Amino acid sequence: MEGEKTWLQKFGRRKKLDLNRMMETKLNRTLHTSGLTIIGVSAIVGSGIYVLTGEIIHDVAGNATTVAQLLSAFVCMMTALCYSEMSSLIPRAGSCYTYTYVCLGEFMGFISGWNILFDHMIVVAMLGRAWSSYLDSMIGNAIKIWIIENIGSIEPVS
Repeated sequence: MEGEKTWLQKFGRRKKLDLNRMMETKLNRTLHTSGLTIIGVSAIVGSGIYVLTGEIIHDVAGNATTVAQLLSAFVCMMTALCYSEMSSLIPRAGSCYTYTYVCLGEFMGFISGWNILFDHMIVVAMLGRAWSSYLDSMIGNAIKIWIIENIGSIEPVS
């Protein structure tokens, strides 16, 4: 039929924005610049800086530690600029999901939303591993020794 869309065209449909109603929301806006800054800094500080960075730099970067830190700072700055551009273009809740849905379509927004979920799952697993390793080292590797004695060691596959 002439008026029906194919399934491929349905995946590419985009959300239309009403510029007059864009800022309307039922949610109270209580998070301001200082709160966002504190959330961002607290997400970076902790396991990411104090636990894992030392291991990675020791094992991977070696003598190029300064270059690795400067490159990391540059990448973080570019990411922050990208997110600030997205949030200024479409000032609604939804992070990059909303931006992708509006600009690239429903299917890409769906992929972007699940990508955010997987990213958070990986970060939680990484932080859990880092903190448990840190705690184990503080108590003299008691957990590691107990696991090796009672469960056994896992040899790396080569």
